[in-house]
Amino acid sequence: MDKDETKDFYDAMAEKMAKEWYQNDMLHPSLVEFVGLFQKENPRILDLGCGTGHESLRMVKLGADVLGIDFSEENVKLAKKMCKEGQFKLMDIRSIDSNIGMFDGVLACAALVHINREELPDVLMRISKILNDNGYLGIIIREGIGIDEAWSKVKLDEKEYIRPFYLHEKIMIDSILFRQNVVFKNEGYLAEDFINYGWKFYIYRKQE
Repeated sequence: MDKDETKDFYDAMAEKMAKEWYQNDMLHPSLVEFVGLFQKENPRILDLGCGTGHESLRMVKLGADVLGIDFSEENVKLAKKMCKEGQFKLMDIRSIDSNIGMFDGVLACAALVHINREELPDVLMRISKILNDNGYLGIIIREGIGIDEAWSKVKLDEKEYIRPFYLHEKIMIDSILFRQNVVFKNEGYLAEDFINYGWKFYIYRKQE
């Protein structure tokens, strides 16, 4: 794959994504579980790769104070329009740092599938540094090794895009996060439709 058109794809897909996912609440039980972990009112949660803000809105309705970031201008534009209760910034998750603030929780829902194996340690380190002690990190990925060629080539309105789709091993994520004092807590709930496609929901906690 010699051209990464991930951002172009999500810009073009934004309206269709909003139309589908603001109506599709399959992730709602997973979000109830994640937000329910916090022992405080209005936990501050970072929604990594927030798309058009559909899951950000659900977490807001569950009582969270949510900031969503995404590298697609069209996604962020729609998120600001459709989830006025949340806050949204145009940002690549590979460049997050302390300037974004600190969070009680970070949710990476399908965000790491576009991060390759070489970039993953740095991204997870960056996430760990903005997570408060005793904070929670939720990661939703498809587990495996390498790139899924079939999921990397997508077609939208008769145009084909290449948006590399990476699989990641839990054992590798565990090892990287452990060095940042973030440890695996449990596997979270996912709807059967997600499980059937190989998706996993892993929940971690940052130790003091």
